[in-house]
Amino acid sequence: MFKELKVIKLIVFAGLLFVILSKIDFSDNIIKELYTDKHSYYADDTIKVYSSTPFNFSFSRNISINDISGKKVSSTNIDLNNQNVDSNPLEDGLGFEKFINYQFSNNIKSGIYLIEDKYPIIIKSKHIVEITVVYPYANNNLYQAYNDLSVFSLNSKKSSLNRTAPIDVYSEGLIPFFNFLNSTYKVNFITDLDLEDINNFKNSKVLILYGKSTCWTPKMKDSFNTYVAQKGNVLLMSSYTLNNVCWYNKKDNQIIMYDDSSNAMKSWNNPPEKSIGVSYVNGGYSTDSSYQLVNSGHPILKGVANEFINIKANLYCSPPIKWYDDLPRIDIDSLGFYKGDIIAYGKATYLEDSKGIKGIFVLQPDSTSGKIISLGTEDWCLKENIGENENLQKITKNSIEYLLK
Repeated sequence: MFKELKVIKLIVFAGLLFVILSKIDFSDNIIKELYTDKHSYYADDTIKVYSSTPFNFSFSRNISINDISGKKVSSTNIDLNNQNVDSNPLEDGLGFEKFINYQFSNNIKSGIYLIEDKYPIIIKSKHIVEITVVYPYANNNLYQAYNDLSVFSLNSKKSSLNRTAPIDVYSEGLIPFFNFLNSTYKVNFITDLDLEDINNFKNSKVLILYGKSTCWTPKMKDSFNTYVAQKGNVLLMSSYTLNNVCWYNKKDNQIIMYDDSSNAMKSWNNPPEKSIGVSYVNGGYSTDSSYQLVNSGHPILKGVANEFINIKANLYCSPPIKWYDDLPRIDIDSLGFYKGDIIAYGKATYLEDSKGIKGIFVLQPDSTSGKIISLGTEDWCLKENIGENENLQKITKNSIEYLLK
């Protein structure tokens, strides 16, 4: 009788354990690392997908590939193994040997696609479009730590792109905006490294830069400057854009952080505002979480009735300014631009004795060049800001409409 009770208890326990385990989602733990062989692709390119699992056995798993809004567009089987990692993964990559080949259907639209809603694949377009969005692929990778170490903390001379870099919080925050763009305009998605070749975006009327955009190669900068000079317009939602110079080693898929003439990362000889009109040195930090509207009749403020708009951010960028009767004006002479307007602002400080500002700025380098709208900070893109604030959503959409005219 006692044996029968023990058996019944074991059966009940096993049943309860099965029910509990069936409720747990282990999907986030099945894939430990995943990366692809290139930073961007055309629809008809073959994509090499490298992956690893933490488990000490091999198995096959069907993985989903979704668009940025979460809609499933495809799936494929992937063989997962516990692959050995190279001794220096930050600089030399994970060094996985096993991979699968994957290819989208030829009619897939340009966009950000995610393996298991986490790992990005950027598909770019061969067609003429109105807007090009720059996904910060390389910069996201640079900021991605491995075992709590980063290329910045280690002052690494190089950083491999052959390692895991999940979708960033700025891209996640902009998902509704991307959906709006895709439903309203002809849009091309590229990566920051695609900026090295102006042919990837020269026919777009508007170029959107957002999120982490700290490190640029000389080719990226030259292409960008040429694009703006040829009447290309820019919407900027970033804080550190063009802060440091780097180089791309395409053969080894590495970012070179500094050359043999130095032992640390370098800033550009010409400060970033000479290209984009703004720099965090002219902006800085602020305890106040709002912008005051000072040009309420400007088209990018259409539908915004408030005198102040709320924006919570860590760091802001701004053009150089001068103060007149406690009101800021852009220092056009110092900037070397043709024109600059302050649409909204708040006070900010980078150094203790500095008196800078944060805000929304419309800038034009030359009388025949394109225009640059800076929304002041990369944190504009976060869910807690643009995702929840209708005024920020309106301003972002209005900025696109203004730049397309």
